[in-house]
Formats: sequence, structure tokens, C-alpha cells
Amino acid sequence: MRFINMLLYRINKFFGAPLVLVAFLFICKGMTGMDLFAADPVASSSPGSDGPQDNLRFLFAVFFITWLAFFAYIFFLSKRLSEMKREVEELRRSIVVNSQK
Repeated sequence: MRFINMLLYRINKFFGAPLVLVAFLFICKGMTGMDLFAADPVASSSPGSDGPQDNLRFLFAVFFITWLAFFAYIFFLSKRLSEMKREVEELRRSIVVNSQK
């Protein structure tokens, strides 16, 4: 039972990381308006953008992505915790059944 859960976890981990990377790239492109795939990404920004206010969109993008990653991490931890609680209950039941025999 535990092997199957770990196998599913590894499959999700294998496919989840590239999916998160692609989502990160599209979110950054949408929030900053900067073409990440251009030969010179800085050239696509507006000329004369030297003030600190011009960098607020990058700060917001990193802030948003950090919180998104935090909540995703909490979500996956809660899923694993509930799976572990379920497995502990199954083990307790099997111990009670084996002790009654």
C-alpha cells in the first residue's frame, strides 16, 4: 500500500515540476509584460525605465509566486499528512485484528 502511494508521489513529482516551471514562465510574462523568450528580454521594456517604481511589477511577481509556492507546499504537506493518518489507522486495525486471532 505504501509503495503505491510513494509511486504516485514520484510520478506527481516528476510531472509536477515541469508544469510549475511552465506556469511560472507564463505568469512572469503576463505580469511583467516582458518577453522571456526574446534574444534580449530587456530590449522589450520601455526606454528610460530607471526608477524604482518601474521594478515594482517584478517585486509583485516574485511576491505572488512565493506565496503561491508556499500554499502549494502546505497543500501537498496536508495531503501527505492525511495519507499517513489513514495508514496509521489501517495499521492499528490490522494489529487489533491480528491480536484477536
